[in-house]
Amino acid sequence: MQKILVIMICMFLLVGTVSAEVILNSPENSSIVFNEYQTFNISVNSSSGKTINNISLYGDFGGSWEFNKIIFSSAGILGTKSYYTLDGTSGDVEDYFGNYNGTNVGAIRGANGIIDKSFNFTGTEYVNINNVILNYTTSTFNFWINTNTTIRGTMLGNDQTGKNDDVNFELDDGTGGCAAGELLFSRQDTDNGLNYEICSDGIVNDGDWHMISGIFNTTGMFMYVDAVIQSDTDSFWEASTNQGLWVFGSNGLALLNRNYTGLLDEVGIFNVSLNHTNVQNLYNEGVGSRPISVINTTEIFTNKISCDTLWNIKACYSDDSCEFAVNNYTIIYLENNMTYDSSTYETDTSTFQINFTNSSLINNVNLVYNGTDYSTTKSGNNYSKTIDIPVYGGQNISWYWEINYDGDIANTNELNQSILSTIFTLCNATYPTPFLNISFQDEGNFSSINGAISLAEFTYYLGSGTVTKSYQYINNTENQQYGFCVSPDTETLNVDSRIQYSSTNYPQRIWNPEVTEYNSTLTEQVLYLLSTSDGIYVTFQVINSANQVISGVDVTAIREIEGTDVTVGHGTTSSDGTITFWLNPDFEHNITFVKSGFDTYSTIFAPTQSVYTITMGETTTSSPSHIRGMTSRVMPTDTSLKNDTIYLFGVQVNSTYWDMTSFGFNLRLPNGTIITGDTSAISGDILTINYDVNNQTRIYLDYFWLINSTYTNYTVAWNVYNTEYTGWSISTFFTDLTLYINSDIFGLDDFGRSLIIFFILFLTIGTLTYKYGVSSPVFLASIIFGVVFFFDVGINLIPDIALPNGNVIPNILTFIAGLILTIVIFREVVQ
Repeated sequence: MQKILVIMICMFLLVGTVSAEVILNSPENSSIVFNEYQTFNISVNSSSGKTINNISLYGDFGGSWEFNKIIFSSAGILGTKSYYTLDGTSGDVEDYFGNYNGTNVGAIRGANGIIDKSFNFTGTEYVNINNVILNYTTSTFNFWINTNTTIRGTMLGNDQTGKNDDVNFELDDGTGGCAAGELLFSRQDTDNGLNYEICSDGIVNDGDWHMISGIFNTTGMFMYVDAVIQSDTDSFWEASTNQGLWVFGSNGLALLNRNYTGLLDEVGIFNVSLNHTNVQNLYNEGVGSRPISVINTTEIFTNKISCDTLWNIKACYSDDSCEFAVNNYTIIYLENNMTYDSSTYETDTSTFQINFTNSSLINNVNLVYNGTDYSTTKSGNNYSKTIDIPVYGGQNISWYWEINYDGDIANTNELNQSILSTIFTLCNATYPTPFLNISFQDEGNFSSINGAISLAEFTYYLGSGTVTKSYQYINNTENQQYGFCVSPDTETLNVDSRIQYSSTNYPQRIWNPEVTEYNSTLTEQVLYLLSTSDGIYVTFQVINSANQVISGVDVTAIREIEGTDVTVGHGTTSSDGTITFWLNPDFEHNITFVKSGFDTYSTIFAPTQSVYTITMGETTTSSPSHIRGMTSRVMPTDTSLKNDTIYLFGVQVNSTYWDMTSFGFNLRLPNGTIITGDTSAISGDILTINYDVNNQTRIYLDYFWLINSTYTNYTVAWNVYNTEYTGWSISTFFTDLTLYINSDIFGLDDFGRSLIIFFILFLTIGTLTYKYGVSSPVFLASIIFGVVFFFDVGINLIPDIALPNGNVIPNILTFIAGLILTIVIFREVVQ
């Protein structure tokens, strides 16, 4: 489903003379569903007696306004006997032409219609239209229905006792001559005992609006459904005039049975036989029109917007003049779909997601839930937020999306989420489904005993645990068992329990297990108590290697009972580093001591003394490396950038080891201003943004990734240089040097330039041999060749040498130096 949020901008595009006014009353600045039915309210006022021919939807496609579809049309049909818009909400059922008003007997008014309102029939109501005189020789019945019932029922009927020419339109259930769901159009010749019937080609009880047209003329009976003539016809024809009691919603006052269930709208009765064009005009591409012409009208109707970025309403009049509404409407973003839970439970996890067709101008999207803003996670064009539902049991909580579109804030329509209560409690008549049943046994002889619960505390939740509920229970009366129930009984509940329990002659113990999942499969939990004659109090004091007491140590005492490890003592050390358990000295117990920052200490023994000292050694833990398996690529790859140039900045992060929560980047100026940024939750995704560096001197890109609630951050910087000062180079230096020397401004002739080259050669070879001890003939010959080649061929500084015969050989010194280098290399190879 696509949705569009529109904002109204005043552009005042009026066509022709201002002799009429078109006002779009709704929809205005609200979320409306793209390409699905919407409710419009349009007021059109005309002057000089002009009547309204049609109202159309227009779109701005590529800079020009183009017709999209007719949304209201005056069909301009003559011969209308009566017409019932069914828009009225009280009083008579009015005939637009004032001929035959009707009486409503129970039909529900004000339901949404194909045009404005409709009547809703639930199977017992009807509308009585009295004394409609019809010439059946040529006549037409036209109306709209919307139903999904499977019950046989009549939309229009006039069955009358002792009367001829009864006519009915009814939804068949397979017993009336047509297939179930098809529409049956019938006319009875009671004088001759004949019945003539036409069936629609397909079903009409699909929950959509359908226009039905039943036509009589001198060649027979015909029926149209949605302006399409049906294949079934009948040649029955008899000239007659019938004056009778017409009924909407039943098959006639004489019977008042087979009542209709569904919506009925726009009922027209004509004394003419409509042709195919007439029927198409009334159908109006599925949105309906009326066979009336008006000067001033306010219409509420249902239609679809499927235009481009701009759309508007245009009205045309009987003199062919047309006017647009005074405002244009602009689509600022397209929404593909939105997913959420319409109902959920307290503490459960709920995910809200919205997807946009084009999000290039969307800066930010927030979920506003019950007035609280939640930032979202972006992945491509998807924005999502997962939250644990607060404790709002029994409420409907409103929420919407807040979109920052290119600096403007736009909100979607508010939606509601129904929150059901999450309950953990002692079972009762209201909550009868037990998840947890607690009973008691004697640890010494395993016999069942009664127990009292001096204090039970339960923290429970359905989701991740960021939102929890609590339940406290106290019962000092000893009972054999305690059952705890849950609502909803179809979910799995996480429960953190701590129960203090005891019995007569049985000292108190504490049961404090880890967070446990419970569901409708009953968990039987046996809690063991040890009598005063069988146990002793054992105190453990925990210290570190420096003999300092350690508080907050988690201590668990486990004993094997009937082949099962049972926790018989659990708690944490107090401020003096001690904890006391009631234990059986005749059996070995596995005692475990756990605290962060210390090595876990575990021992197995039969506790025969009243005090034990436990020494825990400290340990160091290293933080995990969140760069393991992580690779990143930053764009652009240039180390420096040119000013006034658009570059593609971005980052790509891949994770092959960690389950990465998200990654992203921000583009930043030297003064700390954030230009823009983006985030993604998909490993390997590429986030990019085009940005003109203008005349900045430096650009920074800060990027990060989030793993296990830990951020890893990096920064990349680029220098931006001004291209105005980049024209100088070594090449241009030597080019300019050659031009200056050849221009004789230094007074150098060919001999002077040759002397300079000789001095450079002498200085280079001398430095290498004297300073650095280089004596390799091949190396020195190569240096000579390189210098000569550079000054002779590279920059053309060495003058050409003329032979005695006057011929000039260019670059002859380079050839001689190259020949010498070749001879030296050859000699070294031979040696």
